Amino acid sequence: MNLVELLYTSVTKFDNKEAMRYKQNGQWRTISYRQLWDYITQLAAGLYASGVKSGDKVAILSENCPEWVITDFAVLSLGAVSVPIFATLPADQVGFILQNADVTVAVVENTEQLQKIQQVWAQPLERVILLKDRVRSGDGRISTFSDLLAIGSAPTNTAPPIDVNAVSDDQLATIVHTSGTSGLPKGVMLSHRNIVSNVHAALTVLPVEPDDVSLSYLPLSHIFERTVEEYALLSTGATVAYAEGIDNIQENLKEIRPTILVSVPRLLEKVYSGVRAKLEDAPKPIRGMVTKAIQSQKNAGLSFLAADKLVFKKLREGLGGRIRAVVSGGAGLAGEIAHFYIKAGIPVYEGYGMTEAAPVIAANPFGASRPGTVGKPIPGVEVKLAEDGELLVRGPNVMMGYYKQPEETARTLADGWLHTGDIAEILPDGYVRIVDRKKNILVLATGKNVAPFPIENAIALSPYISEAILVGDGLKYVSALIVPDFEALQPMAGELGLSGDPSTWTANPNLRRLMQQEVAKAVGKFAEFEQPKRIALIPNPLTIEGGDITPSLKVRMKVIREKYGHLIEAMYAGTDYIPVSSSEPMPAETTRPTSPAPVAAEAPEDSGHDDTGGAHPGGSTIPPGAIVPGAFDNTQPPQNAAAASDTERAQSYATETAETAVTPAKKRRKAKLLIGAVVLLIVVAGITTAASEGRLQLNPRVAKDANLNGQIAAIGDKNNQISSVNHQIVQNLQQMNNLAGITGQLGTNLKGLKANAQQQGVLLGQLQNLSGKQVNLSQQLRGLSGTLTGDLSKIDANAETENQSIQQMSQSAGQLSTLAAALVQSNQNSATKLAKAKSDADQVASEMP
Repeated sequence: MNLVELLYTSVTKFDNKEAMRYKQNGQWRTISYRQLWDYITQLAAGLYASGVKSGDKVAILSENCPEWVITDFAVLSLGAVSVPIFATLPADQVGFILQNADVTVAVVENTEQLQKIQQVWAQPLERVILLKDRVRSGDGRISTFSDLLAIGSAPTNTAPPIDVNAVSDDQLATIVHTSGTSGLPKGVMLSHRNIVSNVHAALTVLPVEPDDVSLSYLPLSHIFERTVEEYALLSTGATVAYAEGIDNIQENLKEIRPTILVSVPRLLEKVYSGVRAKLEDAPKPIRGMVTKAIQSQKNAGLSFLAADKLVFKKLREGLGGRIRAVVSGGAGLAGEIAHFYIKAGIPVYEGYGMTEAAPVIAANPFGASRPGTVGKPIPGVEVKLAEDGELLVRGPNVMMGYYKQPEETARTLADGWLHTGDIAEILPDGYVRIVDRKKNILVLATGKNVAPFPIENAIALSPYISEAILVGDGLKYVSALIVPDFEALQPMAGELGLSGDPSTWTANPNLRRLMQQEVAKAVGKFAEFEQPKRIALIPNPLTIEGGDITPSLKVRMKVIREKYGHLIEAMYAGTDYIPVSSSEPMPAETTRPTSPAPVAAEAPEDSGHDDTGGAHPGGSTIPPGAIVPGAFDNTQPPQNAAAASDTERAQSYATETAETAVTPAKKRRKAKLLIGAVVLLIVVAGITTAASEGRLQLNPRVAKDANLNGQIAAIGDKNNQISSVNHQIVQNLQQMNNLAGITGQLGTNLKGLKANAQQQGVLLGQLQNLSGKQVNLSQQLRGLSGTLTGDLSKIDANAETENQSIQQMSQSAGQLSTLAAALVQSNQNSATKLAKAKSDADQVASEMP
C-alpha cells in the first residue's frame, strides 16, 4: 500500500466526516474527507498541467495548514517526491536544500517565503507556487494555489484521474533533510513502504479512533509530526485541527479540546516549570501537600485531593479537558516530567525515532507507559546494541539512503543495520532507555565518561533556566553554559535589581547567585564527577534564526562553541565563571566591592591544582574587589553604617520591629528605649535648672584678655547647633513613635494571619476527620464484604451438597427405574407363564372324561 491509497481508504469509508479544521477570519472552518480528496485531485491535475511528472522533486515551504497536506498528497499521487522545508529557515539554508534535492517546483506559503526563494533562485528550480498571497511581480514563473485548483477543476482539464494503485510501494516518496546539528543537513530518502509500514505498526501500539481530535502545532516539515498527524491520524478517520501558531496554542487548546496531542518535550517542560514556579510562591503547607502528592505512587489521600484541586484539574482544563494521550517525541523527556503528567491524569507516551527510520523506532504502549524509557520497539522493528552501546535498528521503516551520498549511506547502514548514533540500554522486558547521543558523550581527562542529556535536562527543569549545555570533553571536570529564561525572570526583575536590556542581566550579581543556587539544587543527585563545577551565562536566548538551534529545537554544538567559546575559555581559565558550589567564592565583580585584599579561593575538585603544586588553568584566586559568600544576603548591614540614610535606617528598624512584634524581647527593648529617653530628659532638665539657679559653678578664673562677647556668641552658635540636633532627635523619636504604631498594626495583621492559619488548621482537621470517617467506612465495608463472602461460600457449599444429593437421587431414581423395568418384565413373564399354564390346564380339563 502507498500513502495515497492509505488516505483514499479513509475517504471511501468516512466520506463526509470532518477530516480537518482550521481558523479563518477568527472562525473555525472544516473540510470533510470527501472535500479533502476533491482538492487533492484538482491540485494534482493543476500540477500535471504545469509539467510536474513522476520523479520530480517538489518543495513545500510553509507553516501548517490544510494546503500543506493537500499539496503533499497531490505531489505523491503523481509519483513525484515531496521535499519539506522548515518555514523558519533563513534563505541560505533554504537554497542549500533546494539545490541538494534537485527541486524543480517550490510551493511556498506567502510573499515572505517567496522572497527567500528569490534570493537563492538557481537551477534546476523552474516554478514557484504561492499558497495564500497573490502574485504581484509579473514573473511568469510564479503562479498561485487557486490558479492550479481552477485549472484542475476546469472542463478543459486533460489530466488523467488519480490511480491510487499506480505508485509502487517501493517508490521514493519524500526527501527529508536532517537537522544538521554537527554539519550540513543530509537528505533522507523515504519510500512509500517505509512510511506506511511505520504508520501501521505505530497504530498497533498507540491506537487512534475515528472520534479522536488532534491539535497540530509542530511543523509538518518534521517527519515525526507528518507521519503521526498527516498520515496516521487521517488513515483512521480522526480529525486534525491546525493551531494558529505557538503563541495561540493555549487559546486553541481550549477551543478545540483535543483528545490527542502530539508534542515535543519543550512544551511539556515549560508547563511543568511554570507549575513549579507557582508552587515556590505557594504557602508552605500547600506546597508540601502538592509536592507529596506528586512524589507519591498513590492517587489517593488528602494530599492528592488537594493537589488535584489546586494543580491537576487546572492543568487538565488548560489542555482542553479531554486529553487521553500525549505523544512525546523529537527529543528526550525527563522521567520526572512524564510521571507528573501521568499523576495529573494526562497520560504521556514517549516514543523514540529518527528521520532515517520514518521515524518511529520504539514507543510506550497505550496503557503501559513507563516514564524514563522510550517504550518497546514497534512491531516489525528489530533493535540490538553494538559493542560500544550504540543502538542498531533494522526493519521495513529504515530509509533507502541519503540522497546523492552513497558513502554516508554505506557508513550509516553498515551490515544491514541502521546505526542510530545513540547510546542506549535494552531492559530485560524489552523496554529501551536512551542514554545520550554517542557524539555528545564527554570523555574527561580523568577517564570518566559523562552523558550530558540527563544532567542538562535536570538543570533545564528550573523555572528560571531555558537551556543548559554541558562542556568538558578532554578536560578535568565538567562545566555548563546556562541560558537564563529571561521571560520567566521578568516578574522578578525588580526583586533581583534587573533593569534595562535583558542581555545585560547576566552581569547582575543577584541573578548569578540565583543561577548558582538553581544549578546546585538540580545536579546534587548526580555522581560527583558528573556535576558541573562551574557555569557561565549566555546573555541571549538560543534561536533558530541565529543558527543556535535546529527547527526541531536541538542545540547545534558546533555553532555554540564558535559563538560562545570565549565563555568556555574564561570558565576554565578561572577569569570569569560562577562556581556551582556555594563554598567557593565568586570571581571578581564590580557591583558590590568588598575588601581589596585578595583571598585564596578553594579550587573545585579535579580542577584547581595538579600533584606537582603548579597551578592548573582550572584553578583560581579571588582578585581585589571579589564578592565573598553572603555578599548577596540582604540582611547583612552596610560596611559603613553611618552612610546609611535615615530612610534605610527606618526601613531596617521597621523590618526588625515587624519580625519581633509579638515577642517579649521586643517589649523589653521598647521599655529600655523609653527609660533611656526619660533619663536623658531628666539629666538635661537638671543641668538647665542648676544653671538658671546659679548652682552650676563655672571656673571663676577668667583671663583678662578673654573675649567674653565672642565666647558668648560662640556659645550661642553651639546652642543653636544643639537645638538643631535636638530638633532632629525629636523628629527621629516621632518616626520611632510612628513605627511603633505600624508595629501595632503589624501585630494585628499577624494575629489575623494566625487566626486564618488556625481556621485553616480547623478546616484541615475537619478534612482529616472526614478522611478518618472514610477510612472507617472503608473498613466497615471491608468487614461486610468479608461476611458476605463467607455467606456466599456457605451458600456455595450448601449448593454443592444439594447438587450431590440430587445426583444421588438421580442415580437412585435410575436404579429404581431399572428395577421397575425388570419388575414389569418379570410380571410380563409371569403373566405369559400363567396364561400358558391356564391354557395347559384347560387342555387337560378338556381331555379328562
